[in-house]
Amino acid sequence: YTEEFDRKKLESLSNTIHIGESKQISICDAMKQMDNLLDKTFWYDRTVFEIISGGMSIAELARKTNISYYSLYFTYKRVKDLIKNNIEWD
Repeated sequence: YTEEFDRKKLESLSNTIHIGESKQISICDAMKQMDNLLDKTFWYDRTVFEIISGGMSIAELARKTNISYYSLYFTYKRVKDLIKNNIEWD
């Protein structure tokens, strides 16, 4: 489970952060920073982000939980933007 989740987190991170030529960061450091940021978020935000990043669609999660699609979408987007804006570049 941990190895699969780490692989999914890495894919999510690479989809969230587009590393340009002028901005280089080691993937290991970025994952540590992402974990630290997720630890500081509310459990609900973190859980929604991890489930959707793990491969479940927002629509599927909305159907299974009876939580509004838009609520889940904006929660996911907020956490994704938090990560994107707070990764410290070398």
